[in-house]
Amino acid sequence: MADKDRQWTARFDEGGAPKYLQIVRSLAEDIQSGALSAGDRLPTHRDLAWRLGVTVGTVSRAYAEAERRGLIVGEVGRGSFVRTGARTGSTLGMPSLAGPGLIEMGMNVPPTSLTADVHRECLRELACDPCLDEFLSYQDPRGRWEHRQAGVTHVAGRGLKADASRVLVTCGAEHGISAALASLSEPGDVLFTDALTWPGTRALAGLFGLDVHGVAGDELGMLPDALERAGRATGGRLLYLMPALQNPLATTMPEVRRRAIADVAKRCGMTIVEDDIYSDLLPDAPPPIATLLPERTIFVTSLSKTVSPALRTGFSVASERFLPRLANAARALNWMAPPMDVEMAVRLIHSGGAAEVTQRIVAEMRARHALMHEAFDGLSYRDQATGLHVWLRLPEPWRAEQLVSMARRAGLSITPTDLFATTQAPPAQGVRVCLGAATRHDVLRDGLSRLARLVAGGPIGELNVA
Repeated sequence: MADKDRQWTARFDEGGAPKYLQIVRSLAEDIQSGALSAGDRLPTHRDLAWRLGVTVGTVSRAYAEAERRGLIVGEVGRGSFVRTGARTGSTLGMPSLAGPGLIEMGMNVPPTSLTADVHRECLRELACDPCLDEFLSYQDPRGRWEHRQAGVTHVAGRGLKADASRVLVTCGAEHGISAALASLSEPGDVLFTDALTWPGTRALAGLFGLDVHGVAGDELGMLPDALERAGRATGGRLLYLMPALQNPLATTMPEVRRRAIADVAKRCGMTIVEDDIYSDLLPDAPPPIATLLPERTIFVTSLSKTVSPALRTGFSVASERFLPRLANAARALNWMAPPMDVEMAVRLIHSGGAAEVTQRIVAEMRARHALMHEAFDGLSYRDQATGLHVWLRLPEPWRAEQLVSMARRAGLSITPTDLFATTQAPPAQGVRVCLGAATRHDVLRDGLSRLARLVAGGPIGELNVA
């Protein structure tokens, strides 16, 4: 223990969070792992700054933040020490999504450690606002007018023009999708989706008694001809689509395909629920389908994947034809989005903080995709350089459920492919691999390398994984 103050150091990821936060993260991880114990003395501010090549102010800020989180305690004249009780999960604020000992690659979340400083500053401003009490009671279920105007600003960045009267503030995208399906359908109706689609769609369809019909697609997304044939065969009139960074296949529809889908929907009298939660991560995303067919599209987005999953704030845009029913359904399902969360999201939108956070996430995902390319060299996959997930194709004789089971035994958490399938036999053997949840680059690199070795070794290759 006596030597730990001279030996301990922090780890930095290039392009990661601000360095003072990376120091805090390293402290938390080493306390959690047992590398640091209660009572261990930490290096002095000056010594750690010299060792890391940062300013003394950076270390001072890191230690202050670590003390605020209950990780360490500073004693005047003696130094800084690991706090007794700091190893508890609630103190560390580092819940494991995957479970103890597992590397998380199944939860599709952005790397939130990049953005804590922006959120913290916004929370301080909100806490000191003399008008805070305005957000402590029930609000208009559609959202405060100024919040809906912020929604107009947010979707305008995606090329969608709207006015506040057509915007509904929601508790994330799932709330918006739920309200759309509830307001547009009756039990027994057909809901068209991609053959592999976001699992929440299936769950909601079951809740509302809808018959999910998966439509064939290719590398560019859903096939217009297949959609038209399905529409004419079943009489279905409701379509759920995620055209940008589709989950799980990581495809993005080009504009020409979006126009073709919009033409089919118009000819067949279909209404589209467009889930657009990822497109802010794409530098050159095509215009939403809602810009091509606004009278027949409910556009749904949120900040969960591009700013923070915790804000629980989304926006839906609909024509006057759909809005009354949509608003009634949203109110019945959740009454209102949490006003404090929404106010924080709105402040981030207006201040530019949301855009800054998104750009940090984009830069970080580029770095993580580079790690993936290195680890998956020789494997077949589909990715887009700033997306949160990758679709890893599996060669014969692999079956996705085999890989998921073997991966878990190898210490990896990935999502079973059958959760995405709309038919009993999935149209393609593959798995979604999420790149955002791993806490550090070295953790992600380790997880990707283990997974690549598993795939290369074949279904009986678990003994090849260290």
